[in-house]
Amino acid sequence: MQGAQEFLPYCYEAKEGRREENSDSAYAAALQDRLNKVRAEVELQAKVAQSLKRELDEVESQAKQKHEELRELRHDWAKEQISREALLRETGETERSLALKERRCAETLAKHVAAELPGGARKARTGAEKSETSRRLASLEEKRVELSAGLQELTDAVRQELGLINQLTSRSEVLRREARALRTGSEAAKEGEARVWRKMEDVSAAELAALQREQLLQRQSLDLKEHVRQLRGQLEAVQAPAVNGMDQVAFELNKKLEAKVDFLRKDCARFSKVGEWYSEWYSDWYWKPRG
Repeated sequence: MQGAQEFLPYCYEAKEGRREENSDSAYAAALQDRLNKVRAEVELQAKVAQSLKRELDEVESQAKQKHEELRELRHDWAKEQISREALLRETGETERSLALKERRCAETLAKHVAAELPGGARKARTGAEKSETSRRLASLEEKRVELSAGLQELTDAVRQELGLINQLTSRSEVLRREARALRTGSEAAKEGEARVWRKMEDVSAAELAALQREQLLQRQSLDLKEHVRQLRGQLEAVQAPAVNGMDQVAFELNKKLEAKVDFLRKDCARFSKVGEWYSEWYSDWYWKPRG
């Protein structure tokens, strides 16, 4: 009867061991769920990184195209620089020549007018010269107007080309800044992805450790069940009526069983403390902010 009373607390301890095993299974399931969430987050960040990479490639392609257009425009501008300078020189010389001719014509006209004032008989002779001078003045004025219009058109074209160059330069600078920002975002996304992968590796290592611990506890549970079965058999043998004066042997066997039960209790308590310490340590380590 005393052996049966000693055996009942051990049965309760076996039940506590099963509860601990169920707790470890739930802990492993929670780790697996957390690992799935981390994998989903990694896949999402990988998609975002790929999208940023595509946008960066498109912006770099546009920037390269605009840079090529700007280079061609600068090349054409430099190639036409000589002809523009020659045209400007020719226009300036023509304007100076026209101004000189106008001044001479004005002086000649003034001389003719001064010469015609004293005598009216010379008016018929100088009328043809005056009309010829007026015609020449009108022709020179037309040429001056044409050259002035051409100069204005050339100036407007130069101004438009300068505006286009400035616009392309500004656009190229904007695209360069956008490409730099996208490159920075892509690098940040890669760093975040690397951090998530490291975190997932840590979670995988913790999950593996938890699975190993669960397997160890399962093996210990099987060993404990085997011990319980053996103890039950020994207890039944002890509780059987003594034959041929074997009371002393039964008493010694009962003492050995009690000692083994005490040892198993201490072993289970030690494993329970180790499991609690590991759970607290892993929880603190996992939720600790990373630098």
